[in-house]
Amino acid sequence: MAHQKGSTAKVAIGFEAAFKTPASAGFVMPFLTSGMSGDQARNKSAVIQEGRNPRAPFLGNKDAKGPLVVPVDTVAMLYWLKAMFGAAAVTGSGPYVHAYKIGDDMPSITFEHRYPQLDTPKYEQFYGCKVASAGFSFGDGNAELVANLQLLGADFSIEDAPFDAAATVVPQAKVYNSQAAFQEGGAAYALARRVDLNVNFGLDETQFTIGGGGTRRSIPEGAVEIGGEVEAVFESTALLEKAENDMESSLVVTVTGGASSVFELQLQEIKYARRSPGIQTPAGLVVTLGFEAYFEDGSEASAIVARVTNSIAAAV
Repeated sequence: MAHQKGSTAKVAIGFEAAFKTPASAGFVMPFLTSGMSGDQARNKSAVIQEGRNPRAPFLGNKDAKGPLVVPVDTVAMLYWLKAMFGAAAVTGSGPYVHAYKIGDDMPSITFEHRYPQLDTPKYEQFYGCKVASAGFSFGDGNAELVANLQLLGADFSIEDAPFDAAATVVPQAKVYNSQAAFQEGGAAYALARRVDLNVNFGLDETQFTIGGGGTRRSIPEGAVEIGGEVEAVFESTALLEKAENDMESSLVVTVTGGASSVFELQLQEIKYARRSPGIQTPAGLVVTLGFEAYFEDGSEASAIVARVTNSIAAAV
């Protein structure tokens, strides 16, 4: 019997024309790990009959969710950013800048695990999937630069054929932590050791309806929450003073692999939480401040803007 290996398994996605309807065009994506899982519990029956013997369990609702780790790059990330924000606004004449902002809706995707080494190849498909959250950590030059995504879906099945047998294999144009630069308050900031950024897209996972076969009828989007943490060498009290004085600031992380390969996240309006550095070591001290991002009157009209510069002229 064939033993499926992770090295030959694949992940494919496709954008759905209608929620929970399998996509027609697929894309085979680079990834590090996928914990996407379809679950349907066998719930215990409380019926009393036949003495102390337990009664047959019954099926609960279907649940499709799990973590996905993908490399940060300037080609494949276009597809994940589209899943988070919708279509990009593309500007430039080569290189091109793809800009993504928070909108009213998020697209849904079909997500697929491909298992080609089984005696009979199988395809685990998840329908009506959206990105529930995304996390980034910049700064450790010895660590691979990745995006930690959490997916939420409506339904799943195991099929004998892929949803798109001719899916496009998406190439990579990787960028690295060692290529990152940080701006704070509109100016280059050389003291940051680490910048973590987390985006929660506010998805409602409770929409199970009568007659829906135990699947989610919809996954409505709620308010987005954006926060994170800056860890900096303690050479200045500037960030502490911004927190103490309730001052608005901004944050931009730019990772530059070349003139035609740039990944950037911009938070135009942020405020820091107050936290003293403390003295925990005789060596060099650091200050670590949490922050929250928001939109009030910023010119971008979005609490977060993701930009990807590459040589691709058209929006994905």
